[in-house]
Amino acid sequence: MILYVLNSSQFSKIFGTPEDHTPPTDVWAIAQYNDLLVSSYLVLADNPYPEFTPFVTYDNYIYTYCQEWGLVVTDALVERTKIDIESKKT
Repeated sequence: MILYVLNSSQFSKIFGTPEDHTPPTDVWAIAQYNDLLVSSYLVLADNPYPEFTPFVTYDNYIYTYCQEWGLVVTDALVERTKIDIESKKT
């Protein structure tokens, strides 16, 4: 799994709309940008999509995958998330 950024304007292309919710089986949104618009998301993906941009920094993202684990996105938290997702695949 690779970490990418998904701009909010591209979100519905990957996850669908509330009316037509079609989540992919190989992409997981794990954090959202901490601004009023939620302008982007951090996603883990098994495969690249053209809507993704390369991940650069965790700055200003809030962890949303499992908030019990914390709110600050770190390398350790991303690795824990990958393990959790992999365990749910099997």
